[in-house]
Amino acid sequence: MPPPGRWLPEGTPRLTDRFSITRLYPGVYAPPGWSSRDFDENPGITGVYGVGQGPYSGYGDTIPIDPDTTPGATGPWSGNVLTPDPITGKTGISIPTGNKGPNDQNNSLDIDITKKVQLRIVGLKPVLASSFDLNGNPVLAVTYEPVYQVRTLYYGGGTTVVREPTAWTNVSIDQVQQLERMGAFVPVIPAT
Repeated sequence: MPPPGRWLPEGTPRLTDRFSITRLYPGVYAPPGWSSRDFDENPGITGVYGVGQGPYSGYGDTIPIDPDTTPGATGPWSGNVLTPDPITGKTGISIPTGNKGPNDQNNSLDIDITKKVQLRIVGLKPVLASSFDLNGNPVLAVTYEPVYQVRTLYYGGGTTVVREPTAWTNVSIDQVQQLERMGAFVPVIPAT
């Protein structure tokens, strides 16, 4: 049988919000009222566990998600996430030209730049083990947060400045929420 953190029986109950998913494990006892962020903790369950090995140690592993094969794990490219200049309404950079700009009143070369981002989910990281009353039975509940990655694409000046997208890099949920406020699309947690 695969490790418990990587497999769930069909129809296992889940509680989901935008940035977490809690999975219930019917048949896995957890003492009523108990919760911990330490998956190696032994909450007084009868049994023999070594140092740093609690009854829920196997549930503390990150569940990988392949964003290339999991529907909804990769979001579309955002619109421009740069803040526009309040006067011109454009986003971009100015390159000083030493009084040799395109006209006598302009001492810089202005290039309109666009920055787009794309987010994806590459895993579910367990952050909390707790007890949940399921039809009168205290069962293990594990709360996961998505592991996000982001990549960026800059272009501007017509086709003058074009770059390939950056490599995917890990990004925190706080950073994801900030990118969302700037217009990025945030993928939802896949129902795995």
